[in-house]
Amino acid sequence: MSDWQQPPGPGGWPPAPASPAPAGQPPAPTPASSGGPTVTFGQIWASYRVLLRRSMPGVAMVFAGLALANLVFNVPAWIVQYLQLQALSTAMFGDVGSLAIVGSLTNLLRLVATVAIVSIRVGLSRPIRALLVEGPDAVKGAGPTLKMATQRFWPVLGTTLLVGLAIAVGLILCVLPGLAAMFLLMMAPYLVSACEADVGSAFKRSYTLATRNIGPFLGVIGIAVGGVLVLLGVSVAMNAVVVSMLGFAAVVFVQPVVLILGEALGFLWWLLFGAAFVTAETADSGVQVRL
Repeated sequence: MSDWQQPPGPGGWPPAPASPAPAGQPPAPTPASSGGPTVTFGQIWASYRVLLRRSMPGVAMVFAGLALANLVFNVPAWIVQYLQLQALSTAMFGDVGSLAIVGSLTNLLRLVATVAIVSIRVGLSRPIRALLVEGPDAVKGAGPTLKMATQRFWPVLGTTLLVGLAIAVGLILCVLPGLAAMFLLMMAPYLVSACEADVGSAFKRSYTLATRNIGPFLGVIGIAVGGVLVLLGVSVAMNAVVVSMLGFAAVVFVQPVVLILGEALGFLWWLLFGAAFVTAETADSGVQVRL
């Protein structure tokens, strides 16, 4: 139903359609309430199918570039890990100690790069929302997509770290609180990026939307977990084959292959979560998704 098909307003005339926000600029969201609208998994899946088409080439190219950066930043750590395993297999324990220091530095580099890459990927929720709400012409090309994704880099980075800290504390205290925090706060970085919410309101609204849409969100998570288990099974099988043929140190060679497969599947999972978040948030805000 279009805006001009809504029930008549004052004087018998239909209400004028709302003025669209500028490209990439979300309208002010309506605060979530516990009794607000819910979404179905079917609605999320419909948004996902549309997003698969509209993400080409801009979002897909940026995601691929981030995947390549992730691969590059992992290479030093893999090299050190291989040398450590080789030193252990030849009983060169002195080399193991010196390589451990180098390994700490490469792991630190990998950690910093991972945090930055994840934050930019969360920022992709901004162009993803624009593509679903404003249509396929909202943002085109890798350059404009990356620019839009990094517009709120620092708030997204801070929110992502806070959510990660809450999950880590919950997992340390007891596993269930960590899993609960992961579920209830998973929309917070999206809301900070795509809806320009502050951290406090993003946490509150994420909690409300997650508890309101438990069923469909669990369905999305279930698909992602299934993919992770498949990837884990492939990794174990590949490691077993490589070790039997080339020795224990050769397990390092499997890691780039698993990372590439994970990035490919990760793109599909990322779009699915993006579709779920946009569908739930726009339904709550009264914003129409253009499918």
